Amino acid sequence: MLKRRSFTILQMIASAIFSIFVIKTGLLPVKYIILLILILIALVFLLTAMMKPNKRKKREGRHARKVRQKKTGPRQAIGRLLSLAACFYVKKGSQTLATLTSTENTIITRYCVYTLKNKGYDSISDLSNKTIANAGSFDEDDFNTANQALKKKISYTAKAYTSYRQMVDDLYSGRVAGILMNSYYITLMQKYHSSWDNDVSTLWYKDMHETASATSLAKDFTKDTFTIYLSGVDSRSTVTKTSRSDSNIILTVNPSKHQILMTSIPRDYYVNFAMATGAKDKLTHAALFGTINSLKTIENFMNIDIDFYCRVNFQALVKIVDAVDGIKVYSDKAFIPWTNKKVRIKKGWQTMDGETALAFARERHAYSQGDRHRAANQQAVLKALFNNLESSKILTNYSKIMDSITGLFQTDISTSQLTDLINEQLSSGASWDIQSSVLKGNSEKRLGGLLLPHTAIYYMIPDQNSISKNAQYIKNMLAGEKITVDSDSTLASETNNN
Repeated sequence: MLKRRSFTILQMIASAIFSIFVIKTGLLPVKYIILLILILIALVFLLTAMMKPNKRKKREGRHARKVRQKKTGPRQAIGRLLSLAACFYVKKGSQTLATLTSTENTIITRYCVYTLKNKGYDSISDLSNKTIANAGSFDEDDFNTANQALKKKISYTAKAYTSYRQMVDDLYSGRVAGILMNSYYITLMQKYHSSWDNDVSTLWYKDMHETASATSLAKDFTKDTFTIYLSGVDSRSTVTKTSRSDSNIILTVNPSKHQILMTSIPRDYYVNFAMATGAKDKLTHAALFGTINSLKTIENFMNIDIDFYCRVNFQALVKIVDAVDGIKVYSDKAFIPWTNKKVRIKKGWQTMDGETALAFARERHAYSQGDRHRAANQQAVLKALFNNLESSKILTNYSKIMDSITGLFQTDISTSQLTDLINEQLSSGASWDIQSSVLKGNSEKRLGGLLLPHTAIYYMIPDQNSISKNAQYIKNMLAGEKITVDSDSTLASETNNN
């Protein structure tokens, strides 16, 4: 009797703690929380009733009671296991979302003072009263912050440059003692001087953390339309590693009308970089100077505002597709992907695992519209993932999905905004209308790119009419309209993503 009562009290306490934990995570809507509490109460009474002996069993001997206790033991264990499993799944989801949106994952802009090793400078104080070069930056606020912080350390003469090549050449020739610049610009320095990594040392640095704007943080994901720059980086290691952005998609999300617009920009688009006036190159190379440079570059040439960024690497795509047991995707032709010769893509609908989906999303050589068709394939993969995550697989494969995105995904969206969106979707169970568009352009081989100025390579020259049309789609959605993308923007003649 005492054991049964103790078990009931412990089970009630455990259920209450679990309920409080679920409420605090915010992952479940109110109606599901109420249902969960009712189930937990019913479970407590059921397990207690199962432990209660009947009159016949009261007359049993000591040996029979021991046998009965052994039988009821598994029932108690089942109740405890159910509670532990539920706690594990909810806690795992909460921890994963917190990791995705933690300040540790926020992109850091680091400004450094670089100098040549052979000059014998050992500390920043050795550069006092000397000339330090700079080329400013597209992120003027960060540059000014770093500049002021450096001035508190030493007195020096600042020399401004408009040419990165001239600046680094003057460092090597001894005309300046050091360079103050954003660490992302090392990519340029390595192009101009291949021995840069061996020749140069860092004497001082200042970190600035990139955060979402107040306007973005105020966005209500249950009713406000918002935009996200989705950057798929060319990396199979950590997502924070500086890499090219091979996939550039603007997601415009209208939660009130349950509509998503995927606007893809070909990676080879020849555009002005936000980091420096007059610096032009492929959009994919903009990410070598930071995700914020890519985001601001897109904002500038499309004349739009982007609220948030999400950065994901190749390995994340492989893992999340495998976590949902594959995705069903349509291919308009059969081919062997140039990035993975072990993969075979057949014509028509097929279920792809992670490696196959990645190879399909990276393919361009098999298509007449190359880079643009690759962007359409990326949208097809993304749409198939959306469809799977709307289905029951998000529950049956929950743990694997959480594991697949941990450490491979980075965003400045807040935890509360993500949980609000999840909560709203679970509550409404609504299906989403997903619209797709791909910006147009003409392939052209030319000289003059920022990273390889003296090498003729292929770029996609933007089609201004296409840019204007697609920018208007985004603006119309932000104004609250439900839009329909015309076939000219969807590659409808070459793909079938229905």
